[in-house]
Amino acid sequence: MTMISPLQNIHFEGSYGNFENKTENELLKISELKNLLIVQIVQFLKNFNDSDFAVTDLSHSKAIIEIEGPNVKEVLKKGCPFNFNIFSKNMCINSSYNGISFLVDMVEDDPEKARIFSLRSFGESMYHSITDASLEYGYKCI
Repeated sequence: MTMISPLQNIHFEGSYGNFENKTENELLKISELKNLLIVQIVQFLKNFNDSDFAVTDLSHSKAIIEIEGPNVKEVLKKGCPFNFNIFSKNMCINSSYNGISFLVDMVEDDPEKARIFSLRSFGESMYHSITDASLEYGYKCI
């Protein structure tokens, strides 16, 4: 069985937006994370043992966008009401971005790096929202 990426028809390598006369360190880097294992563990009874739990693979149901660079929080502020000024490494929130439910995980502070998770069916809309918000700063798809 062949795995089809949620963003394979819209994510193409290249530089976009206000990228001219900027160094690599000044550009945002946007990529799609693939083959990331996401599981849900459900406990049936109070005691966690070998027979009373279920593990469900949710990997195929998510689109995952990684954004890295000096203006990650500014891009996130454009579509989400959360105060990203207090957002730092190892923090995670569940909110909406331009009306799309998403989860954002701050992976690094310097340089800023965040992983954005949305339902696969909203992946393309989320990708367009993130890339549109990134045009002002210039970004490179990798």
